[in-house]
This record gives sequence, C-alpha cells and structure tokens, in this order.
Amino acid sequence: MNDSYVLEDAEPDSESKSGAVWIEPKVEDCPVIPLGFEGGYVHFALPEGELRREPASKIAGMLKTDLFVSLEGRVFLAQWRDNDGKLQRDMAAQWFVDRCRKAGRWDSDRPQRGYGVWSTVDGPVVHAGDAVGRWPFGESDWESVAEALRTGAQARGPLWLLRPPAPRPGKPATIAEGEKLRELMNLWNFAPLDPRDPEGLSEADALFGWQGTALLGAIPPFRPHASVSGGAGAGKTTLSRLLQAAGSANAGDLLDSFSEAGLRNGLSGEARALYLDEAEPSVDGQGPVEKALEVLRRMSTGEGSTRRQGDTGGRTAGQTAVGSAYLASILPVQLGDAMATRVVEVRLRLLGKAKGGADEKLKEAIDWAREISPRLLARAVREAKRYRADVSLLKAALGESGQTPRAADLVAALAAGRRLLLHDEALTIETAREEVARWSALIRNREETSAAQNPGQACLSRIWAINSGQHSKDRHLTIGEMIQEQLESPGFHEKVLKTFGLKIENGHGAHERPGPWLLISTNHPALARALAGTHYANWRGVLEHLADLGEAYAPRPLPTPVRFGMHQSRALAVPLTPWLERPVGLGADPAEVTPFEAPVWDAPSDRASRPASHGESHD
Repeated sequence: MNDSYVLEDAEPDSESKSGAVWIEPKVEDCPVIPLGFEGGYVHFALPEGELRREPASKIAGMLKTDLFVSLEGRVFLAQWRDNDGKLQRDMAAQWFVDRCRKAGRWDSDRPQRGYGVWSTVDGPVVHAGDAVGRWPFGESDWESVAEALRTGAQARGPLWLLRPPAPRPGKPATIAEGEKLRELMNLWNFAPLDPRDPEGLSEADALFGWQGTALLGAIPPFRPHASVSGGAGAGKTTLSRLLQAAGSANAGDLLDSFSEAGLRNGLSGEARALYLDEAEPSVDGQGPVEKALEVLRRMSTGEGSTRRQGDTGGRTAGQTAVGSAYLASILPVQLGDAMATRVVEVRLRLLGKAKGGADEKLKEAIDWAREISPRLLARAVREAKRYRADVSLLKAALGESGQTPRAADLVAALAAGRRLLLHDEALTIETAREEVARWSALIRNREETSAAQNPGQACLSRIWAINSGQHSKDRHLTIGEMIQEQLESPGFHEKVLKTFGLKIENGHGAHERPGPWLLISTNHPALARALAGTHYANWRGVLEHLADLGEAYAPRPLPTPVRFGMHQSRALAVPLTPWLERPVGLGADPAEVTPFEAPVWDAPSDRASRPASHGESHD
C-alpha cells in the first residue's frame, strides 16, 4: 500500500483479495453529506453545500471524478484501498449508498431555505448565500452552508440552499443613519397622512415603516406589502432604486419585467423583500402583475406561500416564498378584498420643476443607501425581538380602539417597522397608545377609502345587479330594481322573480327578526347561470357570511322546500330591511324587527306575502 491519493481502480470482482475488507468509517467524517433516498435515487450534498440527486447505480462512476475530487475527499476514499494500493470502487459506492438509505426516505416537503432572514428556536438566522449567521455576526457566528446542512441533516431540520455570496451584516446602523435614510425620502413629494396636520406623519413614514419590516424577512408575524403609484414626473423609479438599495442586503434586484412562473421560481425558498417597478395593471386583469398578486397575498402571513406541483417524472416539487413586496406603477393596481388588507397604498405627487444637480444628489443617495444596507440589516436582526414585542403592544392598543385584526396587523407592522430604524427603546402600553394616535389618520383614511365588502354583501350586490331582461322605459331592469318595485307594489314582478329563484315574503308581528325577507333558492338553474364564472357560484355558502354583519343581517335556512314557479328547492331567507332605501310601508320604521314564519304554501290565499301598507304609497 502506498501513501499517494491518486487512486487506481482495483480489478473488477476483486473484493475478496487480501486487504479488500468492508470498513465502516464515521459518516461525520465523509465530506459528502448523505441526506436520504427515493426509489433508485440517492440525495446528498457536496462538500460545498450544493444539493444533488443521482441514480444509486451511477455513484460508483462518480466517486473519483465528481463527488470526492477534493483532497479531503481523496483522503476519505483512500480507506477503500486494497493491499496493492488500488481503490475498491464498488465497496466505497456501496457504503455511500447504504449511508444515504440509512438517512431515511427523502422528504420532498422538507423546508428548504435560501437567501433571507429566517426564524429558528435560537433566534433569527441570516442566509447570506454561502453561509448562515446569527447576531452579533462575528467570525465565529457564521458557518458555511455545508456545515449547517450537516447539522440540520442530523436533526432532520431545514435544508440550507447554497447560493452565490450576498452582503453579510456586520456592525448595526445607528439611529442617525436611520434618520438620514428617512430624510432622503423627503426628496419626493409625499402627502401627509392627515391634511389637517402637515407636520405630522406622512405617507413617507408609512413607506419607511414598510422598509423596516421588509428587512426582517420571515421574522414578522405579518408582512405587509407596499403599492406606490404616481403620474409621470413623480420620481417612482428613482424612489424604487433608493428603497431597493437600502434593502439590498436582504432583497433581490429591482425588477421591471417578469412572468408569473419566473417570479415564483425566483422567490422559491427565499425570505427577503421583492421590489417591482413598472408593475402596471393589465387591461384584461389577467396580466403578470395580477397573477403575481396571488403569490404576494400568500407571502404575507404564517409560513408564507407554499405550492406543490408535479414534474415529468411523477415526483412532487414544492415552492415556498415568504416576505414583503414593493410595487411601483403609474396606475394603482386593482386589489381584491383579501389583498387590500395586506397592502399600504401610497400616492406620489408630482415633483415640480427640475433642479440642477438633482441627478448627482440622487445617485449619491442611492450609493449611500446600498453601502449602509448591511448595517441596516444588522440593526433589524439585533432589534427583532423588540420589534415583535412592539407589534404585540401596538395590536393590543389598536384592538382597544376597535380596529379589526387585519387592520391592526397592517398598522402595527408599519409603526413597528418605522420604530425599528429610528428608536432603541421598547414600547410600553402607554406609549403604544400614543403611537397608535399618531397613526390614526392612516387608519381613518383606509376606512374611508376601503372598497372591501363582506363576501355575503358582495354576493347580494351581484344578484341585485343581474339583468332581468324586463323592459321599462326603454331599458332593462335589474333584479334589485324589481325587488324594490315588488315591495312597493306587491305582485307586480312576482312571476319574473320566481324565474330567477327569488321570492319576497313578509314576517308578522312580535319581536325576533327584521322583515321583509328575500327567499333565495339554493340551486335554481337561472341563478346558477347568472352567477357562473364569478366568485359566487356557491351563493348559498357565500351568503352565510352575512351573519358576520350582525343579527339583523343573518340569513336563515327554511325548514321546508319552497316552490319558485315550477321549480321547487330549499331556500335561504335573507332579511331585506337593512338594504332598503326607504320603508316598505308609510310611516314604517326600517329598523323595526318582526319574526320570520314560514309561509303556508298550500293555503288558497296567503296574505302574509303582502305588506300591511298594500295600496299606500311612499309619497
């Protein structure tokens, strides 16, 4: 046997020769990290940390030229030399494949983590591409991705992905540096949150708070998004470049063109901010921006967006994404009800006349922001625990003021993100109340401009907007108009409403629920046709959400089937009183409640279907 690590292969089937014995080295000493197996494939990580999946039958041919090419790898393989100094390649491959199988069945759902800030039981971890580190980011606080993989493999923990090196956080930024970044944002023309208080917080503070939260990646329990809009000359692109530079230590490039698939693949396994410029909405509402919004919506809460898809080999591939996103456009993006609660909308005003030297000043600002970004990231990680404590207190204070949980999530994240970069002291419940008061204008503005609706209310609105096909004064009546006229003149549209699976019934005296009622068939073909292709194809289930508005709005199922012309089906009874523009009867109180009683369908005449004010007018 010789000491050279340039190994020649032994003769095939020579394992029985003297010196060719089965050995069991420690798996911890193997430079290549066995991770598991899947059918005829084995999963492992190279000494550099890259994950690989290869057929077990080909491992023997890869040992010397691929897997164990480093000096450490050749030293490790030398343990399978026979007395002639030749490598028993098959025995080494058998040991390695056996180690992969003993590592267990490969779990395709096992968390995989790339760039970003991740939450662990021991605190935040920053993934910087080729290494992962913890505060205070000294030399000993970093370990290579391969080392982290080896530790995680033993504990069945997350798999850290090898990526190109990214800037590493070091010394944390000071309050003065945070204030300078906030001051640079005043180069743009932001509106105050409260026009009556121009010296108070502005929309720049909301965006600055988003920036602070975005630095923390997956750490915040709620991760808001920012939508910035403004006309030509507002400086959107330059602002986008400044914010991306400030967040570049934990963000990708500023994108101005992308596809849904490209965005999903780029975000997969990341916990960092996404910056999109030129994020203009499409004409048909089916462009890449609208499709990306679904991904962004799921990124903002919990473990983020998780997607499963199959590949050509019949395997399941997973994609995950978590973090905050920034979108800039001329036209504001149309936000659905769910997305609107996750986004702070900012409108840039025009800058006015051009000023000499502005370009140089902005370039210097962007360069400075990129230089300071690793320090901002270090500060964010250092203050992560305080950030979460501030969010909890702010949400408690917002709850005291009557805010909904989702509105509290958004405002608390923005306020805590701003304090993350501008303050060192933690909030108390008293100072949290004061902070909430400072943000009250944003809360009020969002309430006044919100287009979000209760799903049941939106479904009713859709039903009322259905074109009935009935002409009146050279136009078609909607179902809502027909219901209103039916209440004023009972029997006038009764037959037409039945063809849509709708019927109006009044309650009686006493005091239980408001009347009159709109009886809605749960499976009428005309209603199904009218609502096909909308979010309300299952209108029975959606209408149940009306109960969230209060007892006066809550629908109730009827105990017996209802006949709508020749169609008979189960039905929901929806109170109409809260939606009426005026009382049904002269002098009637729209808030007065009456109990519901199922009509007697077999009776020759059912006066309960006629309001007491029949024959009278509202005039």
